Amino acid sequence: MAHEVRDITDAGVNVYRGIVSLSEEDAVALGYNKKDAWVKYMHSVMNDVGNSFGIPLTALKWCAAVHMEQGHPHCHYTFWRTDGKVMSSYIHVSKQNEIREFLSGQMFKAEREMFIPEKNQYRDATIGAARSFMNSLDIDFNHIPERITQQQLQHMSSDLIELVNFLPGSGSLKYKLLPPKCKILVDKVVEDVIQIPAVNKEYTAYMKAVSDISTTYSGSTNHQATNQTVADEDIRKRLANSILKSAITLSLIQKKNLSGELSSPLHNDNLQVNSVHLYDEDSSQVNSVHLYDEDNPQVNSVHLYDEDSSQVNSVHLSDEEFFRMSSGYLSNEDIPQMNSVHLSDKEFFQMSSNYLSDEDDSQVNSVHLINGKICDNVKQPKLEWTAAFKGTRSALYSLDKENPDYANQFNIILDALISYHNQGYLPATYLLARLYNSKSYPIYDKEISDKLYTLSYNNFKNIFNHPELYISGDEKKHAPTPEQQKRFLSYHLGKMSERGLGCEINYNDAISYYKNCLDDNAYAQYALANIYLGKKTTPLTPELYAKSLELLKSASSKNPYAAYEYAKHLERPIFPYRSTQNDIHIFYRTALDGFLSEKDNDTNLDGSILYKIGKLYYEGKGCERDVELAYKYFMKSAECKNKNAYYALGKTCSDKTSPHYDPVRAEQYYIKAYNEYTDSETGESHAPSYLKIAMADLYANQKNDKIYDIDKAIDIYKECIETNADSMAMFKLVYCIIEI
Repeated sequence: MAHEVRDITDAGVNVYRGIVSLSEEDAVALGYNKKDAWVKYMHSVMNDVGNSFGIPLTALKWCAAVHMEQGHPHCHYTFWRTDGKVMSSYIHVSKQNEIREFLSGQMFKAEREMFIPEKNQYRDATIGAARSFMNSLDIDFNHIPERITQQQLQHMSSDLIELVNFLPGSGSLKYKLLPPKCKILVDKVVEDVIQIPAVNKEYTAYMKAVSDISTTYSGSTNHQATNQTVADEDIRKRLANSILKSAITLSLIQKKNLSGELSSPLHNDNLQVNSVHLYDEDSSQVNSVHLYDEDNPQVNSVHLYDEDSSQVNSVHLSDEEFFRMSSGYLSNEDIPQMNSVHLSDKEFFQMSSNYLSDEDDSQVNSVHLINGKICDNVKQPKLEWTAAFKGTRSALYSLDKENPDYANQFNIILDALISYHNQGYLPATYLLARLYNSKSYPIYDKEISDKLYTLSYNNFKNIFNHPELYISGDEKKHAPTPEQQKRFLSYHLGKMSERGLGCEINYNDAISYYKNCLDDNAYAQYALANIYLGKKTTPLTPELYAKSLELLKSASSKNPYAAYEYAKHLERPIFPYRSTQNDIHIFYRTALDGFLSEKDNDTNLDGSILYKIGKLYYEGKGCERDVELAYKYFMKSAECKNKNAYYALGKTCSDKTSPHYDPVRAEQYYIKAYNEYTDSETGESHAPSYLKIAMADLYANQKNDKIYDIDKAIDIYKECIETNADSMAMFKLVYCIIEI
């Protein structure tokens, strides 16, 4: 190897070299006191090192030598380009720092992953302690919470009352949207709260955990100080939003005290919204189901009143139990003399106005309507695909959204699917759940989708566990055989368990279900491989990696997603795996052909197939590179609100070499992608680091004069560091601060 390096150097090829070293203590702690660990580490990082220099995998060659010196174990590495393209012999300091940070971050990755849950635990505990403290206060500050001095209380009361009186009368009360003066007042209260002993204890532990994580990225004191600053700012913003919620409550109490509203015991905004009393003639018992507001901590409560006794029995149910009860899944045998009602607001008003006094029916059992059309229970579920259902499904997938009559056509199809569902056809129930969960259709409604997924999951599981209870419809020719039924249910129960559709995520259940249908289901093979590769239940070993790739290879001819993933791993394997460039091209081509055959029947309902086609054309994998054709497919996928397509369009519009270069449009697409990752209830973003860094880079580029905003760039880098623990964001943040 030394001779080869000398020969290519003599030929004028630039060869880059570096050293990775550890102290004896760190090497033992991290497991790098054995050569095998170093070999695995170098295989895991060198492709990325080459990529950072713009060297494609097909043109990268490298070698390394490990020296297990006592007190100073280290590894020398060299790499170069083999395709004849000339590269600069000069490595900019920023590039050196980038590689250094990356190698350090990967080296300490395992240790960092142990610290992150601890950090998050202390962060949540800090906010929880602050919330408990705020909830213990009253507006007159007569009550002194535990372990707080009178002086602290007086100081805080002054700051908090000033904040309460200064709160805006309208608009969102999120910290980042407050006017500057109000932010100053909130910051004062946050500082007061952090000084409370119970809060300060958790806050101090949180900051120490951040410090521990920082050392796994870099030994630079500047980087560690920046990390500490970013973490402190983040926890204070979270505390600020928590305090604002309490301040709103205190403000309302103050206003009601002033207006005298609280003087009447009959006035209470938190009393039950809908109360339905069900009388059973065979029993003196009255069953009352109270539905509370979502913000009230006592969400699910069932009160049982006995006329012969003044005693009131309160039964608290979990969300799952309450939903099952209200949807008719818990019978009177499950909860004695309990009748369930599931009503829309309109139906509730109509029934409550008549006091449920139907003389012809002495007992009201249940009303099964979700939105006035869809039954929320199926008495006789049928696992059948009738010709009518298949025709309706095909019509759905062939709809042209550009057609002026699209809305009318879609509603006709939707009504037909609802009709099939109401008749008990479970495939229609499952398809409806997917439609209501897809933003590419005009009926997106997460709540309805969740209920339909829950109904599907419960019925699928019931039939799977008790096939003898399965009720076949009149058209028995459309019913599957017992073996077909088992395979269908196994795959769908696996998919729902893996993704948390209608149930809690349970990867072990998913694996068990998928294994029941591996022989002839390419999608089950693909899904099982992804669970293994994602290390959802067990660490990824070379043996398990090879098994996962064999599953992908087996599924490739029928599942383009499997072919795509298999080609990716052939191109950049995690563990050594034998392949050729021709193999990589063939499987990318197989994936592209499969995606193209399905593009007019995008059963994923989210534009993911269109995005994959665009990505393959953009990268020229399995085909000739065609950026314009890729752009067209990205645009089509974006019409389905596909977040990956938004990101791809953002990258395209921020590329100066692209005919579509437009930084303003790039910003718009990045924001759309970012919003798709934002939780609508909490407002928190789960956007990946690559998206955030792309956005921040766009704002940090002074040449983008129309959107240049260094403050936004810094804020996004900080968010990326805190929520994604990204070392590249850390490096870029420090660089921005130094440049300023």
